[in-house]
Amino acid sequence: MVRRSSMVARNATPKEPPARWATFKSAEAVPARFRGTAFMAAVMTFEMSSSEKVAEYREECRELGIPMEPPDINASEFDFTVEPARASAPDAEPSTAASGVIRFGLGAVKGVGAKAVTSIVEERQRDGAFKNLFDFCERVDLSAVNRGTIEALVCAGAFDTT
Repeated sequence: MVRRSSMVARNATPKEPPARWATFKSAEAVPARFRGTAFMAAVMTFEMSSSEKVAEYREECRELGIPMEPPDINASEFDFTVEPARASAPDAEPSTAASGVIRFGLGAVKGVGAKAVTSIVEERQRDGAFKNLFDFCERVDLSAVNRGTIEALVCAGAFDTT
């Protein structure tokens, strides 16, 4: 008789921790028609360390008609968030418009850490929106937000609205 490891027998998978496996399975069990904007934002926040998973869920949002906004230095938080839908979106479905849009979280941008995002958000809350890249560099704590972080944010399009 072949003996299976206790990890496999107990959790049904040898590679995933129990909590992560349970969360994945529960997200998979929800039918697509019940996956709303807040649900998808929460799932992407949970999976933000895996860019492949975020890309999969982003594609699923597109298929479900859930609009997504890119990262924005003046609007994004660390996590994926739900913002009210803009009334000027003529192609948005009524049900989608009522539930809002998902704003891409700065924490999901490769090369941007939690300490940098915390510094950015605190400065934005304290002194308002950043006017441009120069204003951003003058105001944030450059020991938390280094050159690599700024380059990653620029490449992700986070400064496009400034």
